[in-house]
Amino acid sequence: MWSLPWWLACGAALAWIVLRVREKAARRPPYGGAQGDREQAA
Repeated sequence: MWSLPWWLACGAALAWIVLRVREKAARRPPYGGAQGDREQAA
């Protein structure tokens, strides 16, 4: 019974980390896309 709060805290921290990584990855533009557009315009 006492280990339940530890499991919940670890699960919440892990879920928060995963969500933060996914949010940062979704915000970051692809590197190849912007460079490819410049090469096509030139």
